[in-house]
Amino acid sequence: METFERIRALAADVFGVPPSTLGPASSPDDVPGWDSLQHLTLVAIIEQELDVRLRDADAADAQTLGELTQAVVRARAEAA
Repeated sequence: METFERIRALAADVFGVPPSTLGPASSPDDVPGWDSLQHLTLVAIIEQELDVRLRDADAADAQTLGELTQAVVRARAEAA
């Protein structure tokens, strides 16, 4: 499964919304339930499920699912 698709599925579970409602530009501004606490929860689940460690700045600065995906791709590249 593509990285974004996995992150979208995880986000849908965390936020309690259908995956089809989420896209790369989805952000706290348009996703019900995406607040700072749920953002931290999503980051923790992404790290666990995708076996990756995001830099704190990347995790905190990411404002969309697309940016979270880019952070995961970057972390994987740095770990390789």
